[in-house]
Amino acid sequence: MPRSDLAFLQRYTPLLIAEYERIGMAAEMERYFTGSGDAAITEANCENALRNLRAIPPGIGFDAYCARVGMDANAIRTVYAQSQLHAPPDSERHSDLSALSHVIDTVPRPKPNLLEMLAARARHASDGRLATDAIGGITAAALVAYWSGPAWEILLSVATCFYCFGVWGIADRELGERPDATPRTTLALRAVRVAAVVVGFSAATFLALATLASALGRIIS
Repeated sequence: MPRSDLAFLQRYTPLLIAEYERIGMAAEMERYFTGSGDAAITEANCENALRNLRAIPPGIGFDAYCARVGMDANAIRTVYAQSQLHAPPDSERHSDLSALSHVIDTVPRPKPNLLEMLAARARHASDGRLATDAIGGITAAALVAYWSGPAWEILLSVATCFYCFGVWGIADRELGERPDATPRTTLALRAVRVAAVVVGFSAATFLALATLASALGRIIS
């Protein structure tokens, strides 16, 4: 990733370090977690890491922190001690990027809710998939509304959910790929995202209620 795309590190690195100092484990982070990590170094990951760290009580220390996030503090110490026995003298020289990646790896990640899972799925979908969902969804919705056959409301809700998923993903991707967009364009794209969430959530709620009512109707009858 080009250095120009990592300008946000200048803002997040001192903030993350300050949070580890507040928690009381800055020394351990420097000692144990300066190797390369698996977390992608993105602004979103840095923001999530910072938000989750701020939710941790101050001064809990390394052992309590490890217990909180499901890591074995003693195992980490043992692995570190063994690595130092066989490490060359320059093995402690690491880049800021690899260190920050490992910092992000150690931050506890709360289980995502349904909206967060859908957002992550949309962000990993291809442009073609998002366009297919949006175009296919609105086309199917129009055809179902024109048809108005049995259970057409349920089919319309399904089509609307796909349409909103695609529209939200396209608007979100445009926001991420156009950091220099005008305020009006940014506002418009954010409004599209909000509208897609509201309409999609309404359609999903109606779909769930209609499906439940249909199931209960069959049971009662």
